[in-house]
Amino acid sequence: MPAKIIKEKSLSSLKALFVALLIGTQVLGIIVTQMLKSENYGFILFLLYIILVPMTILAAGFFLGRAAKNRLEYRRPDWEFEPIQFETSDLRKKGKEYLRKYRRLTPRSELWMWFLPVVLALSKVGFLYYSIVSDENIAEFLLIAASVLHPALLASSAYVGYHAMENEASGDFRLPLIREAIWLAEKQDSLPGFYNVRVVLDKAEHDGYEIYRSPRVFARVRYVEDDGYVESWSGELRVVERVHALLHSDKEDSVMWYWRSMDRQFRESEGHDSYGHYVKEPPFLRSKLGVKDVRTVLIAAEILLLREWIKREDGHEDAEELLCRLQKDI
Repeated sequence: MPAKIIKEKSLSSLKALFVALLIGTQVLGIIVTQMLKSENYGFILFLLYIILVPMTILAAGFFLGRAAKNRLEYRRPDWEFEPIQFETSDLRKKGKEYLRKYRRLTPRSELWMWFLPVVLALSKVGFLYYSIVSDENIAEFLLIAASVLHPALLASSAYVGYHAMENEASGDFRLPLIREAIWLAEKQDSLPGFYNVRVVLDKAEHDGYEIYRSPRVFARVRYVEDDGYVESWSGELRVVERVHALLHSDKEDSVMWYWRSMDRQFRESEGHDSYGHYVKEPPFLRSKLGVKDVRTVLIAAEILLLREWIKREDGHEDAEELLCRLQKDI
């Protein structure tokens, strides 16, 4: 029987260590609280406590979480990918399910995860400072609150170390930028002429595990129907990086128009001509389009596809009406 590609090791020892550290940090907080109540401390000792102790706890929690994330062995198989289509609503659900299912294999970093330990550490310093300048009753409450923050610091930093860090399987199991692809699909679906807009990902399965690659948006154009389609790729921060429009892709007289962010102009290639040439009559006024010109780039691809299709069909009244509308909107 072949070995599994993922061998997850037990976390029992690390969990026991985590519980012991939680108890230890809480005991430390209680001891220091009693010491501060008695005012039997020097300024240097107090300064070390408010700086060195939180940093030590944060570091211990982070490395403990990171150690737990790395408690596995990964044997990389030969992944074989096949394209699969998703509607945007289904892909949102799939993304959440995937991250839950493979949380031990994938890194997930969000701003609040990094911000929370910092807030807790600063709160602890603030509680200790105000315990010195406040009256006795309030000071006692603030000291108790500061001691309770010790295990909270440990837990929050361990959470970051476990969820945000990578392990040897993360390179394959990292989920691609589906959020940006969903945004681009919804943007494209809102434009006139497009229909059957889907997000396409390359999916591979092995030994019960699945991974995804290369999210892009696939859309048909009205009246062109199955004769052509527009495919687009999103980048980070809601931009478009690449757009392809293909007509009769399965025939000898196929035509492809493509726009790339590095070039910023549409090229046209026919048949086996892979390099092509710049479009002689671009359907937009500006000489070049940038990554933020998402709407213009997508409509331009649609116009190029419609224009050539109408020409080959020797006219089409409804398609020509749509083409005129798009040319006015661009």
